[in-house]
Amino acid sequence: MAGIKRPGHLVSRENKFDKPPLARIFAQPFEKKGSSMPKPRKPESLKLVSGTARNDRTVTESVKFPLVVDMPVMPDWLPNAYAVNEWNRLVPLLMANKLLTEGGLSALAVLCSLHGKIVQLYAAGECPTGHLSAQYRNLINDFGLTPVSQSKVKAFAGTEKENPFAKHKR
Repeated sequence: MAGIKRPGHLVSRENKFDKPPLARIFAQPFEKKGSSMPKPRKPESLKLVSGTARNDRTVTESVKFPLVVDMPVMPDWLPNAYAVNEWNRLVPLLMANKLLTEGGLSALAVLCSLHGKIVQLYAAGECPTGHLSAQYRNLINDFGLTPVSQSKVKAFAGTEKENPFAKHKR
């Protein structure tokens, strides 16, 4: 077989390449070289301590929605009493930390609705679906309601930064 040449095959004296090129590649076992997910962003405080903080890589400011200063009206579509209790618990916490904005009210209502549904399922002896749990986990992370996500969420400072180029007017 070493002397027979077939289309698409490489044949050598050592007979190392008696398979088509793609068959050689896919015949090798795959090695997992780490996680398929990227590492989470390192908090700025840890970057300062380790000496890797750089001004050109700091997170830029984003759109500023107006803060909610008065207790917002609870949506009437919250599904159950668990969701209503979660709304009444979270709104004062988020307002005190200046994390509740006009743009975040509907997301907070969805968060409370998901919480109510999950608690209702657990009370009935059932488990929530993975999709429901993932939605809930993403929303509580967005609002900074887990220990890890608290370092990622920045409270609204309330003052605008001064433009460093304003003194060089033309």
